Amino acid sequence: AAMAPGDFDCPPLALWDGTLEEFPRASWRSAPGDAELADWVTRFLRYGFLILRDVPTEPETVLRVAATFGFVRQTNFGTLFDVRSEPEAIDLAYTSLALDPHTDNPYRAPEPGVQLLHCLVNETSGGLSTLVDGFAVAEALRKRDPAAFRVMSQTSVRFRFRDPVTELMASAPLLELDVTGRPRTVHFSPRLDYVPLLPPAELTEYYRSRRVLDHMLRSSEFEIRFLLSPGELVIFDNCRLLH
Repeated sequence: AAMAPGDFDCPPLALWDGTLEEFPRASWRSAPGDAELADWVTRFLRYGFLILRDVPTEPETVLRVAATFGFVRQTNFGTLFDVRSEPEAIDLAYTSLALDPHTDNPYRAPEPGVQLLHCLVNETSGGLSTLVDGFAVAEALRKRDPAAFRVMSQTSVRFRFRDPVTELMASAPLLELDVTGRPRTVHFSPRLDYVPLLPPAELTEYYRSRRVLDHMLRSSEFEIRFLLSPGELVIFDNCRLLH
């Protein structure tokens, strides 16, 4: 399904679900021509992600790939975040535990927009990457359960991150809409959200709505899975996609 964008200068969005068969892919080149780069960006804008192959597996190559598309924003984690398994982890990304679909850093204002994951080594059993089109889920929720869509798009939730040296907080609804009523950003990270204090009846409806949204986001109906092999890199829109 296609959805008109909020910005008429961008290509129409191609909303997708678990039936997506042909993923947007391209072979990486360090100096792409204008037409080639425009093709990459167009497919990224339509689908919310792009898988690049033939990316050298040298550490920090991901920063050079990112610089081809724009500037790299540094956070409290630095410019580079290594996803690896550690014995005493301070974040789930440092473990081998399976992660449910989520968006990154909703406690940050602004939250990360375009993110890049570059596979250097994948020697584990399993290790599949998961992507979900949050905009497709939002539109499906609007049709199937309008009351839940209204609650999820109108209830502000607080997100918080804290470690020994950093504390970050931001508030937003789980489904943030633009001025035309279309999905603009999905904020979904169940380990980090703090539900607002509401009257009992409203709180009951909030949890009912959140449960419906959560089940849809984790459903195989909307989920695609693929193995990211060494030398492959996925670039995705963290405001739209859950991973």
